[in-house]
Amino acid sequence: MVNIPGLFFSHRMCYNPNVRIHRKEAGNEKRTIQGFKAGIVLSLIYSSVMAFLAIVFTDPLIAFFSNETEVFVIAAPLVRITSAFGPVLGVVFVFQHFLRNVSDVRP
Repeated sequence: MVNIPGLFFSHRMCYNPNVRIHRKEAGNEKRTIQGFKAGIVLSLIYSSVMAFLAIVFTDPLIAFFSNETEVFVIAAPLVRITSAFGPVLGVVFVFQHFLRNVSDVRP
């Protein structure tokens, strides 16, 4: 994979050895659980704020792309429903990346 700064940011965060738990911490369950909980909390905070902003500013967001009233009638409820599930999706991503990298914390 080509190392282009800023490109594939989330992919690099997951697989970058500098971001993972270091080998000297391997086997330290307390540190692993602490990092997992911090990831869940940060994910919930960020995704909840983004969901709130998307729900509150649904109309200007849709108006940015289209001015037709039919689009507003159809898209507004869909954007609100999709945004409401943002925090759940954020937690799912944390679990996914945690389980993918769990082999790095074995001694």
